[in-house]
Amino acid sequence: MRLGFKKMVSQGLIAVMLIGTGLSMANVPGSTVHAEKTKEEIEKEKEKLEEEKKQKKDELNQLNDAKAKILDEIKVLDGKIVDSEDKIRELTAERNKLESQISVIDLKLQNAYVAENNQYAEMKERIRFAYENNDVEYLDALLAVTDFDNINNASEYVSKISAYDQEQLNSLIKIESEIADYQETLQSNLTEIKTLKNDAEAEKATLVENENAKQAKVQEYNGEINETQIDIANIEQLEREADAELERIAAAAPKTVTVITTETITVQVPVTKTVTNSTASPGDATQKTTTTETTTQTQTQTVQKEVVVQSFAGGFIWPCPASHRITSTFGGRASPGGIGSTNHKGIDIGAPTGTQAVAAASGAVYYVGYNVARGNYVMVNHGGGFVTVYQHLSGFNCSVGQAVNAGDCIGFVGSTGYSTGPHLHFEIVINGTPVNPLAYVG
Repeated sequence: MRLGFKKMVSQGLIAVMLIGTGLSMANVPGSTVHAEKTKEEIEKEKEKLEEEKKQKKDELNQLNDAKAKILDEIKVLDGKIVDSEDKIRELTAERNKLESQISVIDLKLQNAYVAENNQYAEMKERIRFAYENNDVEYLDALLAVTDFDNINNASEYVSKISAYDQEQLNSLIKIESEIADYQETLQSNLTEIKTLKNDAEAEKATLVENENAKQAKVQEYNGEINETQIDIANIEQLEREADAELERIAAAAPKTVTVITTETITVQVPVTKTVTNSTASPGDATQKTTTTETTTQTQTQTVQKEVVVQSFAGGFIWPCPASHRITSTFGGRASPGGIGSTNHKGIDIGAPTGTQAVAAASGAVYYVGYNVARGNYVMVNHGGGFVTVYQHLSGFNCSVGQAVNAGDCIGFVGSTGYSTGPHLHFEIVINGTPVNPLAYVG
């Protein structure tokens, strides 16, 4: 769960970015127009936004991972609950079966008691008959029996007791004993089944309680995920606004730009030389005189001139001479590695780190700086509303305001900012609108 303070700071940053439109007017480097925000201010805001978005995405990933873990745990709990329910159903069926068997046994036992009572009544009737007929030996034998367990032994010695009475009494004793034993076993099994069923129901209740708690946690994560996604959407909206502001600044670049051109000229250079003359004097003495002679000599010189470009025809050279391998084209695309833009505003040229990136045309360096997404990047103003952008550089080889010619090294290929590997991102912006560079590069 996110801390309240962290959430407050996050929302505070977004709120500041949303309402922060009152920055002071400042000159755009190299421009004669004014903007509400400078590129540096916008880049700082974008850097904060990118950091915040990265934190939010990390937080979102953590929330999704935590949610996935709990959903896996819930799936396990569901399986255990199903097992518990199956176990409870089996135990319930076993309990019902035992209770049904016990009901049958109870009925059988009642019938045995009835049979015993009937047999006892018949015996009493025979005893009464023996008594009325003075059968002394029969009566003495019966009176000698103290319980049913001993009647078998006693009957072995009493011939007056009928074989039918002996068989019936033995059968009753056996049936009553077997029924009582079976009834005791069933009751013991029923008690055990009830205990197991109670345990299974308690286990199920615990599992359901745990699952409900985890489902509540999932709902909590869903709420936080939704909030984080809204935060990310707000940040991305601010980033789009910042990109639009940068494009506006690019559109505000001076339409005229001073560039330096190099040309070869022929000049007449004065050359001075000293000439020594010898003359004879009386007495054969030789005198020497020195004179200076000046002549001209034709020489070729290379000179640089500042030229003001009022319009630009759009003739660009390839910005990475060492590589023509395009790894991503202009326009819509899938986000590389989940970090790159889905609306690609330039082309990506794959090249090793350190490869030279050159100015695609003559102009003046308009911006040199860093952005979390763009990494190290350079903007060159070519005049006439044309600006080129070189991103993800590993290093710079120019400075703001410097005049450059087409082919001059302005930086080196790298993988700074949001990048999945060393490459040069190259853009051409005309009056603030990015266009497909392949339509302009010769």
